Amino acid sequence: MCAETGEAYDTMTLAAEAHGMPVSRLQKRNRLDRRNGGVHWVDGVTYGRIRRRHPGLLAAWRRTMRETMLRGPVVCVETGVEYGDAMRAAETLALTGRTRNTPGMRDLINHVRDNPDRRAGGFHWASPEWLARLASADPALLARLRAGSAPKGNRHAIRCVETGTIYPSLRAAAVALGLPAGSATNIGHVAGDPDHVAYGYHWASIADDGTPRDAYPAHG
Repeated sequence: MCAETGEAYDTMTLAAEAHGMPVSRLQKRNRLDRRNGGVHWVDGVTYGRIRRRHPGLLAAWRRTMRETMLRGPVVCVETGVEYGDAMRAAETLALTGRTRNTPGMRDLINHVRDNPDRRAGGFHWASPEWLARLASADPALLARLRAGSAPKGNRHAIRCVETGTIYPSLRAAAVALGLPAGSATNIGHVAGDPDHVAYGYHWASIADDGTPRDAYPAHG
């Protein structure tokens, strides 16, 4: 079982598959000085002993896991766009007008990440590892989240071809360029068209799964 989360698995194989690692990495479990996949692995007896005799150690492990998670990348489930951390995701939401409290939104994204029942800023958020596990274990749920949960007008991300920057919506791209939100329509009109530009740039659509919608040549 995973000491940090308390998740128990019937076999090492199931645990390894759930966390995307080879089973050989779990064969040396009960090593309190070693992490695999960022967490400690123990059998049920050892976990019970740690809880009773060393609750401070267990709390420290959980704190370290959470701090590591909060520093790590986060993915917007609906758009497939990955951000270096929750603050960068919150800053992008600020550009779209979805929040005025960027630190607060950062904390909310971290609070709801890896939870398909909770949103922040109108979107679901996940760590890349959790998203990969969901894609393998329940692709139907992932498809529903991507297809039916994004707010109207923000269903698909957009990429600036020249800079490579990906924005979660047309509106976010317009605001990032210092343009009125209504300018998003013009960007949408030329998306995927290599012969036309909007505000000096070519634009390409990004599908829900994070792949380009348009077979678009690189510029610059």
